[in-house]
Amino acid sequence: MPGWRDFLDRFRPAGAPGAAVPGGVPVDRAAAAAAELMPLLARLDDDQQRADGVRRAGLDRAEQIRRDGSAAAAAVRARAAENAESVAAQAEAEVLGSAATPGEGAAPDTAEIARRAAERLPGEVERVVAVARELIAQLCAPIPEAADR
Repeated sequence: MPGWRDFLDRFRPAGAPGAAVPGGVPVDRAAAAAAELMPLLARLDDDQQRADGVRRAGLDRAEQIRRDGSAAAAAVRARAAENAESVAAQAEAEVLGSAATPGEGAAPDTAEIARRAAERLPGEVERVVAVARELIAQLCAPIPEAADR
């Protein structure tokens, strides 16, 4: 839709003031700009099409990578599910085998564990009691009155 400026251009003189001349055609600035820019924009059409092609190829490649990754992840998940029981059984056998064989670094007997626990127990009890007293003191501390009341 033409604007007011285009409408008023119809009444503008076509030439310099002077002798009467046949009526001129008002200037259509939009058509002049379009005529000037159309060849340049037409040259860019090929580049735009190439850019669209590159973009489509990139999207297709990304989708292919996603599909391949999902398939690979599904295969790994399936292999892990198949091997989970055998790996768990093997690990259990190794742990039970190492616990059953006596030797260097074997677990201490129950008497040794009881002796060590008896040595450490008084220190641990004192630490727990101190922490409990501190927590009780914090909970029972008076709440300061707010000055805004």
